[in-house]
Amino acid sequence: EGILISANHKVVDGRYYPHYLGRTWKSGYRAQAIRHELSRLLEGGQKLRPQQMPEVLMNVRSWAAVAFVEELRSVQPEGDTADALALLLSWDGQLRLDSVPAALYQLTHSQLVEVLLERGCQ
Repeated sequence: EGILISANHKVVDGRYYPHYLGRTWKSGYRAQAIRHELSRLLEGGQKLRPQQMPEVLMNVRSWAAVAFVEELRSVQPEGDTADALALLLSWDGQLRLDSVPAALYQLTHSQLVEVLLERGCQ
């Protein structure tokens, strides 16, 4: 593709790359978001312009949230959770300040992590 992306994620496999680059890495979700935006802008042979970079780097779509919500597709909701689940499943993954589904995602994710930590992952 001719694109080099660095978003504090692991870019090389230390088993095959002889130089030390670090030990602590972020997940690849941010790099995935950047790659998605760049690919979108390069569609049809377009060239990137410096003015487009803020759009790429300030993107608020959470690929971690998209993956999390995708895992909820097989959930059979009970009671009043059906509306909340429907809201999440129709959400585009944008973590905007005024987004109700984004707030619901944050709450759902936090609650799930809390439950898993309290009960232990089995």
